[in-house]
This record gives sequence, structure tokens and C-alpha cells, in this order.
Amino acid sequence: MLKKIILVVNEPSIAVRTRAMKCLANIVEVDPFVLKRKDMQMGVNQKFLDTAISVREAAVDLVGKFVLSNQELIDQYYDMLSTRILDTGVSVRKRVIKILRDICIEYPDFGKIPEICVKMIRRVNDEEGIQKLVTEVFMKMWFTPCIKNDKHGIQRKINQIIDVVNTAHDTGTTWLEGLLMSIFRPKDNMLKSDGTVNDPIKKNTEPPQDIILACQQLADGLVDRLIELEDTDNAQMLGCITTLHLLAKVRPQLLVRHAMTIEPYLNIKCHSATAAKFICSVADILEKVVPLVNNASESFLAALEEHLMLLVVSRNQAEVTSCVSCLGALVNKITQNYKLIRDCFQKFYRVLDVSRSQVLQKNYSVDNIYTPSFRRSLFTIGILMRYFDFKSPSGLGDKHGGLPASICDDVFECLMFFCRCANLEIRKQALISLGSFCVLNDEYLTRMELKNFYCDILRSSANDSGFKIICMRNIWIYLTESEMFMHNKEKEWEKLSKHEDLKEMNDVSSGMASRIIQLYLEEVLECFLNQDDSVRLWAVKVIQIVLRQGLVHPVRMVPYLICLSTDPKLESAHRADALLKDIDKTYSGFVNMKVQFGLQLCFKLQKVLQINSQGKLEIIRGYTKRGSDQVTTSLNDFLYTLLRTTKPQRRALVQTVTKQFDDQKTSLQQMLYIADNLAYFPYVVQDEPLYLIHQIDLLISMAGTHLLATFKEHLKPSEKEGDVLDDDDDVEDPQVLFNRLPDDMSEVKKCITSAQACMLLLILKDHLKNMYGITDSKISRYSPSEQKIYEKAVTRRCVTDFNPKTTIDVIKKQMAQQVLSPELNYSSRSLCSEEKLDLVVKYLDFKKLMLKLDPEDRDSEGEELREKSILNNSAGSDNMVYINSTKGSLISCDDLSLNLSHIPASTISDTLKEEAPDVPIPQIVKSTSSLAKPSVRKPYQVRGKRKRKKIESSDDENSNEEFT
Repeated sequence: MLKKIILVVNEPSIAVRTRAMKCLANIVEVDPFVLKRKDMQMGVNQKFLDTAISVREAAVDLVGKFVLSNQELIDQYYDMLSTRILDTGVSVRKRVIKILRDICIEYPDFGKIPEICVKMIRRVNDEEGIQKLVTEVFMKMWFTPCIKNDKHGIQRKINQIIDVVNTAHDTGTTWLEGLLMSIFRPKDNMLKSDGTVNDPIKKNTEPPQDIILACQQLADGLVDRLIELEDTDNAQMLGCITTLHLLAKVRPQLLVRHAMTIEPYLNIKCHSATAAKFICSVADILEKVVPLVNNASESFLAALEEHLMLLVVSRNQAEVTSCVSCLGALVNKITQNYKLIRDCFQKFYRVLDVSRSQVLQKNYSVDNIYTPSFRRSLFTIGILMRYFDFKSPSGLGDKHGGLPASICDDVFECLMFFCRCANLEIRKQALISLGSFCVLNDEYLTRMELKNFYCDILRSSANDSGFKIICMRNIWIYLTESEMFMHNKEKEWEKLSKHEDLKEMNDVSSGMASRIIQLYLEEVLECFLNQDDSVRLWAVKVIQIVLRQGLVHPVRMVPYLICLSTDPKLESAHRADALLKDIDKTYSGFVNMKVQFGLQLCFKLQKVLQINSQGKLEIIRGYTKRGSDQVTTSLNDFLYTLLRTTKPQRRALVQTVTKQFDDQKTSLQQMLYIADNLAYFPYVVQDEPLYLIHQIDLLISMAGTHLLATFKEHLKPSEKEGDVLDDDDDVEDPQVLFNRLPDDMSEVKKCITSAQACMLLLILKDHLKNMYGITDSKISRYSPSEQKIYEKAVTRRCVTDFNPKTTIDVIKKQMAQQVLSPELNYSSRSLCSEEKLDLVVKYLDFKKLMLKLDPEDRDSEGEELREKSILNNSAGSDNMVYINSTKGSLISCDDLSLNLSHIPASTISDTLKEEAPDVPIPQIVKSTSSLAKPSVRKPYQVRGKRKRKKIESSDDENSNEEFT
């Protein structure tokens, strides 16, 4: 019985598979050790990967109910179960998180608990329900207070947290910080998973006392653990201090009592690999905690200043930055010991001034001044100018022993001098220092000298990605510090007074940031199309903070974000996706408005990225194979997923995209890229591929007819004259058409080149029919005005990849000719006989594809519709046919035979917009296009061309004209 049920779980019906999984659950309930069977494990694992969410959820539920009964079952099913935490189904992810939570609670000594915690913490920015579930899980595990005497319980939680932090060290601790933020600041303008902002009930809402008590127990226990680990385990010490750092970020009050205990760890002697991170964390903790200490002793503050200054003059750049930042908080808020800072500043600035004088006056080589002392001075000067205001009287000091009033201008000129020197390393270090200098001296960012310098670097086509990254990093640091400055100011104003106009104050600060970013925005956006991955990542980081602060209208960034969503570097693509989703939610219609320009930039980016190592441009395709199962997906699948939520939006997207096939400015390579995307968009309901085919038919029936008519118009007259029934359409011999080619081949070449777009669309239509099992009769019956008939789910079949060989061959030839003779204009040069014959063959191939536009229906329902049409015609409506059934309007059959070849291609897009919303026009347009393939069962055909003819069939059984 068990084996039979295991076989049933492979049935094609989703309902049957789901029921089979529930039957298995009933059997396992009687005997949980059935799960140990190998065939059972394979069957369950297979259902974990089922295409239906309900089946995957039933499989997870089956394992979750009984896996806790035995640790051997946990070991057996853990790997396959834990991977489902990334399932596309929200219900599946929730069920997996609950099972993993139960494992942590029931088996606290299970060896993979740190890994489980990391997996769950990474879901903290997931869908809102999952975010809430994850928070509840860790609230129960870590942030529930223990009994005072339960030292073992506190120690177990501390060890778990340290292990989790060490496990997540390679990928960062952002998730854990996000979890702590969601616990301590749930109402303080926290972002939801979709990027929107929660409505704040009360700012700075205090968390419950139970949470504060639990975290205080953790903080006290971590400090005790840090003391125990001293001079023993460097990795555990680093995990411990990193956890304390995370607590200090969100709740520095927890560590106020431990400030004096933590301070000596600035001078810790530990392994060089961990020393830098350790000292940075200690300095950051003290920066946030010491200003909160009431009545700190002068000896403690003096010792702290001394230790920090010693680190500034001896450690590397990361540690110097953290220590100067800590000094800034200490001196600016507590000690006011600006003399210490001025003395340090003068020491380092003197080195830079002397070095510049040597280069200018003594013709000293710039390479000779690049000493360790010079490097430290160059970097530290910028950091000191970042955290201390040397324009203020307290920063400058008195006239006798202080700094000159022009010190900021002097430092700026000195840094700009080294930014332009010949030594690349000095230029990079000077550029980094310049970025730090401009944080508190933002007026220099508006100077034309610095603006032109930054913009020249960002626009440069040279391979200097390092300089581009530093420039954007400088802008990003300024915007980040500006945002933090406004946030801190607002908190201070809230504490000091309730009468300040805070909004007006913030507007003053944000106005400067908005003015500055406007100067560099265009160049930053152009970096989205850079070949270097890191350059694109930093560009989107800058745009991310610009959008978060609302400094620029978002519509300007939309096409570039659409472009970057196709980036092979996932971090950049995910950031762009999140920003697009947020913009579309806040400003509906903005994304759709910029789709056309966005797709052009997508193609441009892929063109930049697909230059291989030999520098040769390869064929650019609009799809890729993703995942372990190598599923073929479009590069712009997220864009379609974002806009397919409503029918008007997705139809507007399809119209915008297909319109580019009718644009003379769109290159054939770009059309191939767009067709690839259309072939592999994630269609969900039948209406989506059917509407695309409907638009293709409309475009081809008009543009294709016009192209064929244009080709025939430019042929020389036939030598055989006098036969009235003779027709250009009947000419199938390439040699005959070759002899009739005109002397001036320019129009014929344009015509055949334009025909490639129609051929590409016809091949795309055929691919969609195969992939989604769409019959010709279903296409002929499809009506865009139908509301719910075509809202059924569509299943994607496994078919061969979309590969329009003819189009690809043409593109390869164009690329080869461009490489061989880039200066030669292909459209103006004369053609040889072989090339002319090739044009004729392409014309005939295109003509054959057009004849397949309205093939004979073999579907039974199509036969019934044809019989009804014949009966209706024979009942006295031979000369009339309904165009719009809702209006009941009639058009004469003579009108249906209009020659469409005179319609210019430029009017097609407007026609599509007017025709598409009404009724299924494709059948009528196709019958007027004169290109229906002759059928054995069709005695008469109406053919629209320059001279309309009615050809009688020898079969007299039927006497009515038929329109399909």
C-alpha cells in the first residue's frame, strides 16, 4: 500500500498529488520510522521540488509533524528541509521556519543550530508575515528574560549568538542588526519588506521592559564572557565584541555600565587578522556609549583620548577612521579638547605642505615623496576634516597658537594638487581624502573646479574603474553623513524644545544635498552602463540613498534601474529590483512610462558586458539560464513580473515592446534581444501569450503586407504580358524575380531588412504556440475584450530554446561586414549577383512565412465555427460581416478587400492602439491581407492587392465566400 501511494504522488493532477501526500501523513502518523525508508525519503525529496505550492507545503508538513520524534530523522531530512526556507511559496517558507524553530527549542544541543539561526535571520526582510514570524522565533529563543539564577540558560543563549555571529561573519551581520532594529524600534518609521514605510504611532517608542531586561542580561553576560576569553580564543573574542557592537548600535544604554571595562581593549594584543576588526568594534562601541556616561571621570576621558590618538598615528586606515570618529564624539560632545586635535592636524598637514613645496620648487620627483609618513598624513588630514569643523572658532583656536582662517581653502588646494599628480597611488589616496574633506565642507562640492574634476573621472572611457568607484563612494559618504546629521539634529531638537520648526530645519539641510546631487546625477547614472561590476554596484548605491532621501524625482532613474535589473551581478540587480518595486508602488505608472528607454539601456548594457576576452562582440541574447536546473528565463523577467499584476499594465507593456519592431531606429540586434524577452517572460494566465500573439498578428498583417507590396512595386515589369490572371504573387522562381530586380537596389534592401522584424515575430509566434500549447483555432477565437475566459493558468512546456536562425545569420553577416570594413556604408554600396540572389531568397522565405499567418484549422471547434460562418453567409448575408458585435455595425464585403499596401508603416502603432481594445480584428485583417494560404476546402478567396481579382474554383459544391 505504501509503495502504491508513493507512486501516486507522481500523478499529473495537483489535487491527486496533494491528497497522496496527506495519505502518506496518515501512515507516518502510525509509524514515524517509515520516514527512514530510502524510497520514502526520495519520494518526499521529489515532492519538495514539486511545481505546485500546495504539494510542496504538504510534503514539508508531512516531515515537520514527525521529524522531531527522533534526532536521526532530523539528521536525515535537515538538508533538504532547510533549503525550502527559500521557497517561492510564502506558506512553505512559514512552515519551514516553524519546524526549524521547534528543532532549536526541542534539541538545543543540535550541532547545526547556528546555521539554522543564520538561515532564519536572513528572512528578517522577507514578506511581512514571515518577518513577524522570524521576530517571534528569536524573541522566544534569545530575547525572553531568564530567571536570575539561571546562569546556564543565559550562557547557552550567549554561546548560540556568538556562534551565529561567527558563522555569518563572511556574509556580514546586516541581518542580525535588522532583527535587533525590528525588536527595539518597531514603530520608529521601520521599512516594510515591500519598501514602504510603516505608519509611526509614536516616535522612539520604548520597547517592553521584558525585552530590555533580556538584552541587559545578554550584554552583561557577553562582557563577562569577553573577560573570560581574554588571551585565549581570538575568534570567540571577535564574535563576542561584534555582538556587543550590534547591541550598542541599537541600544547603547545597555553598555553604559561597562564603558570602563571595554576601554582597555583598545590596546588588546591579538592576532593581526582579527586585530583591525576588534579595535574598530571597540572604538565604535565607545563612540556610542561614552557620551551617555554621566559624570565620567577626567582620568578615564584623558586615558581614552590618549589611547585613541596613539592608534591614529600607528594603525591602518580602517582603525584610524573608527578612532577619529570616536575622538569626534568625545571631544565635540564632552571634553572640548580641540587643542589636542589642532596639534595632531598641524603635525600631519606640515608633512603635506612640505612635500608639495618640494615638488613645486625643487623639481623633486613626486615618487620620492610617497613615504609611509606622507601616506598617513594624506589620509588622516581628510578624516580629521570630516569629523571636526575647522571653520568654527573652537576648531580654529586663538590667533596666536591656532590655525589660519583660510585653512579649509589651503587644505582643499593641497588635496587637489595631489589629485592631479602623475603618481596613481598618490592620486587615489588624495581623492579618498578629498571625499572625507567634503563631508563637513560640502560647499566645495558645488565649486566648478571639483565638479568638473569628478565629472571628468566619471565620464572617462579609460579603464580607471578604481577612480570612478572612489568618486561615487565620496558622494555616497557625503549623502550618508548628511542623512545621519539630519537624523541626529532632529533627535536633539525633540529633546531640547517642542517649538522648533523641525521640517524647515531639515529642508535647509536636504536642500544642499539635493543641489549637490543634481550636479553629478547624470554622470552617476551613466556608470550603470560601465563594464566593471563594482562601478555599477556603487552607482546603484548612490541612487538608492538619493531615492531614500527624496532628493531627485524618481522618474529620471527608472530606465537605468530597469537596465540594472538585468545585471549578472546579483547584488546590483536585487538593489535595482527593490527600488523599482518601491517606485512602482509609490508612483503608479512611472515604470511603464519608461519601459521603452529602459529596454534600450538594457540592450546597451548587455552589449557592453558581452564583449569576450578577445574583444569581439558576440550575439546579444535577451534570455539566460538560471538556477541549478538551468531554467531559461528572460533577462527582464522582474520587469514583467512587476507590471503584470493588472491587465492594463501588462497590455501597455506588450504594446510598448512590440511597437519597437515597427520603429526604423531599432536595430535588428535589439529586436532579437526584445524577442528573446517576449519568448521567456513569466506568463501566468492564457491571456498573456494570447494577447502577445494578437498584437503580433496585427503588426504583421499590416507591416508585412506593406513590405511585400513595396518589394513588388520596385520590381521591373514582367516580360510576359496580356494574361489578366497572371499575378506577381504566383511567381516563386528566384531566377525570374532576380531578372526583374531594379538597377537601384537601395529600396529593395531596405524592404528586406525591415522584413526581418516580421520574420522574427512570426518565429516568436510559432515558439509561443509550441511552448504554451496554443492552437490556431484558439488564436482565431481569442478576443481581447473578453474578461474572464482567458484568465486560466497556463503551463509552460519544455521545448527547444528560441533560436531564430535566419535573423541570427543576418546579424552575424552585418557584424562581419562591420569588422572588415567599418567605414563602408553597406546600404549605399552596389551588390554583386550572389547578394542580389540572396535578397530574392529572403523575400520568398518571408512570403512563405506570411502565407502561414492564417493556416487551415484542424481543431474541431474551428470546423464548427466555419460551418456556422458558411450557413450565415448562405442565409443572405453574403455581402455583410460584423466588425463589432456589441455595436452591431456592418461593413460590406467589398470594403474588406481594400488594398492595405498603401498604409505606411509609421501609422501601424496608432492603428494598433485604436483597434486592440475593441474586438478580435486579426481575423478580418488577415482576410484582407491577401496572404491567406490556399486551402483545399476553400473554394473562393478574397485577395487584397493592387488589382483585385476573384478566382473561381472548379469545385461547385460551395458557392459562398468564407472569411476566417
